[in-house]
Amino acid sequence: MPAVSLRSDPIERFDGDVVGECSAPASGFVTHVALLESPGKLSQKTPVSVTHMGPPLNKGQLSVDVAGWAELTADERKKLAVWKQKRLDEDTPSSYVVSPAWQRIENKKNKRVRRWQYSCAGFVLAGYKFAVHVTLVEENGQLPEVDLKTLKKAYPHNDQLDDAHARTIVGLTGDGPWRIILAGYVIHALNRDSGLIRKEPYKPKPGDEIFI
Repeated sequence: MPAVSLRSDPIERFDGDVVGECSAPASGFVTHVALLESPGKLSQKTPVSVTHMGPPLNKGQLSVDVAGWAELTADERKKLAVWKQKRLDEDTPSSYVVSPAWQRIENKKNKRVRRWQYSCAGFVLAGYKFAVHVTLVEENGQLPEVDLKTLKKAYPHNDQLDDAHARTIVGLTGDGPWRIILAGYVIHALNRDSGLIRKEPYKPKPGDEIFI
């Protein structure tokens, strides 16, 4: 299966693969995912260069706990790199959203994209979808319900999630539960045969926020 929980023994991976960080390595609760920026060796909690929706959208460093890949071709990796750079170079910066995982805000008159919005998972999903035409996660299906307690675990650096108004800013209305895409779902989507990854999107199940 092309997804792993990283250990001390390094593995060789490539640009465009997906890496993630957990709230604690032993917990397996994936709180962040990103696109690996360059090929190299990965081991648990080793800082690597990534492109990710932090926020903000940027190139930075991430101490990784998990990794997944879809066996991209060299040409697909190039296309994904081009797509990432275009998003980084846009005049209007991308903004952060939890629900939906990603969206393009269009000019109502000419339908041109004015800006993008993503969660960390959404940025990865959009990259694969638009650059290499692989839909990793079933976005329009019946996603698992996520309650407020789980939401706060999934976004440990957001200290405003108890505030209903603050939640609406990132696309969450009401008091939950919400059907949203969590970072762990992306890793589970990649924990399949590479042929199946390309054939059909993954349908998340309750508990898929954890990957061990």
